[in-house]
Amino acid sequence: DRVRLEAQGMISKLLAAKRLLARYREEQIRLNEQVRQLAEIPAPLDFRSWHQLFNAQRVLVRERQKLFIQSVELQTLLWVIDDEAWK
Repeated sequence: DRVRLEAQGMISKLLAAKRLLARYREEQIRLNEQVRQLAEIPAPLDFRSWHQLFNAQRVLVRERQKLFIQSVELQTLLWVIDDEAWK
């Protein structure tokens, strides 16, 4: 009975990890769209506008990197646990 409860707990955690991974992928798509939209903005004419654009791009790049790392970590976890991946 204890083993069954542990297995159910592990299954719940795996399903939560898969949902989180799907959420990360959706967030990556959203961030990629924002980066694309920023790239379409015409070049600013003054320093302040350049600075604001640069900061916005830097924040988006950091968020994309963070999501990428989190996604890779989750994918690795799921791969390690997935019996089929080992065959």
